[in-house]
Amino acid sequence: MTELAVLTNSVGANTKTVLNGFKNKANKKNSNQTTTSTIRSNHIDFDLGYSTSTLYIYITHH
Repeated sequence: MTELAVLTNSVGANTKTVLNGFKNKANKKNSNQTTTSTIRSNHIDFDLGYSTSTLYIYITHH
């Protein structure tokens, strides 16, 4: 979570918004899914992908 917070802050997104969105999506995650819906903050999109051992974070500015 610390690394995600630093990354979020460094790209100009609202850290609290992104971390709360990530927390909500992680709690609701279906074990059969490998992605979640997009978290948006300050015109920056965060898409999350999962594997059995890795979390992937894709960041897009629009």
